[in-house]
Amino acid sequence: MEPGSSPNSRSLAPETPLETVMAPPLQPAVASSHQSSPHSTGHLWAQRVFLVAFVFLCTVLGVILVWLPWADNWANNGLFLGHPKLQAFLGHAFVRGLVSGVGLLDIWIGVQEATHYDEEG
Repeated sequence: MEPGSSPNSRSLAPETPLETVMAPPLQPAVASSHQSSPHSTGHLWAQRVFLVAFVFLCTVLGVILVWLPWADNWANNGLFLGHPKLQAFLGHAFVRGLVSGVGLLDIWIGVQEATHYDEEG
């Protein structure tokens, strides 16, 4: 044991030569011509179908949320007849604009997903 070192500070791994540490990683000798894709064909089609359904849902929901607050029966419908304060709140232009803004945001999300689709990722 060396002076100044404790019995617990000994290294259990043998020392490796510098050439071994600095050597570049080994490359495969022969590259196969048949590379398997990370995604199967079924997975890609499922991803595409999900994207189309998601974009359709976002767009339809967004259009409904943009249009519905400005319809005549937005606050004056059967659901809110017993709640006059809720009717008055939903009748404010700010609330209508807020709901329409969420609809526009929803449409924007659908368009973003459609335009930034990547089959590799």
